[in-house]
Amino acid sequence: MGGRRAGKTSVLAGLVNTMVNGDIKNLLTINDVTVLIPGQESLTNKIEHLKESVKSLKGKTFLVDDSKTNSFTTHNLQLEIPGTSNNMTIEFKDANGEFYESRASYDTHGGSPISKEQIINAVKEADIYVIAIDTPYLMEAVNPRNELCDESINMAYNHVDDIHSYLTYIDDKDGADAKLVLFVPIKCEKWVHIGEADKVTQRIKDVYKTVFKALDDYKNLQVDIIPVETIGAIEFKEHQTAMICSNNDFVARKCCVLNDETEVRFSDGTSRQIMQDDIIDEDPEGRISEFHSIIRPYSWFHVTGNEYAPHNCEQLAYYILQFVLAKYLFLKNLEAQKKEKEKKKKSWWKYTKIVLIAWFSIPFAIIYWAAGKLIEKMGTISYEELNALINSIESRGLIKHNTEGICNVKKSQLGI
Repeated sequence: MGGRRAGKTSVLAGLVNTMVNGDIKNLLTINDVTVLIPGQESLTNKIEHLKESVKSLKGKTFLVDDSKTNSFTTHNLQLEIPGTSNNMTIEFKDANGEFYESRASYDTHGGSPISKEQIINAVKEADIYVIAIDTPYLMEAVNPRNELCDESINMAYNHVDDIHSYLTYIDDKDGADAKLVLFVPIKCEKWVHIGEADKVTQRIKDVYKTVFKALDDYKNLQVDIIPVETIGAIEFKEHQTAMICSNNDFVARKCCVLNDETEVRFSDGTSRQIMQDDIIDEDPEGRISEFHSIIRPYSWFHVTGNEYAPHNCEQLAYYILQFVLAKYLFLKNLEAQKKEKEKKKKSWWKYTKIVLIAWFSIPFAIIYWAAGKLIEKMGTISYEELNALINSIESRGLIKHNTEGICNVKKSQLGI
């Protein structure tokens, strides 16, 4: 979940890149096996595109593309144990920011309920929830020197209330079906590079405190915050009023106006003096959504290096795999406990048969359902293989806790 062009696909691209080229490439291979829909870019192409962009834009200040997509996309990443054919597939469903805008349309303008239903169904089916947070809007909302961004813009662009509403559809089956919620601030390079990752984490705790309070009511739900750098070689520079510039060719280009309205800077980082035939207006796409009057500033980023260097994206994969293993063990222990209770009650079973059926049948059904679904999702990777993998990752100190802004907000019953 996240706002329009928050960078959710870039997170997955960074995850793939850091795992393919990182510390566990000999322990685990990863492939993008997504069946693409028209207009959808593969993660491999996304990585190459990001690499080329970093090289071509070095030293420039540019505007990240935030055009609308209006599509609910799915990415499938297949993890495989080297030397075997054993694998599991993690399916990431991307509820694009425009779908929250469609929800507003449905709720207040009688539009189609398709988007709302898709998100609700995805929440009900999922095991793990990744909340992508646009860090510049999050942090600049409390920057007293920034007159263009405030808390209302942050709340609206990051869909804080909408996400809270949708997360209420999580069902942990009264503790039998554990869930994991990851709050992931992205585009946070600037704050990480100046040693303020913990300030980003604290802002999330403040802004999402109502969400955290609601999630705290679940019996078996874990909440973590993991700041990630999806590119590494860029830093947020400034917010500028959203503008468009056109002249005799009538081609409108996103831009901002600088130096006492004498210079125009375009989205690709090029700039020039304002010419007499330039027509510069406020960009209508600067509105938070089609049904919102709030105008947001555009975030401009400066390219500080020439190498694509995502950082901590692989932590998402580590946390997911660790969660799957812990959930498997939890379900096995829960099942054993229930069987032991049943065994102790067996001596007087014939006298209280009806009572016991009512007491045992639902918990067992939930446990078997949760265990069956989990084993199915683990693909052909066995518990032993997953356990060995996690132990290898942990022994190398690769899973990060309480560092670089990474922290736990709520513990589950899984013991991780």
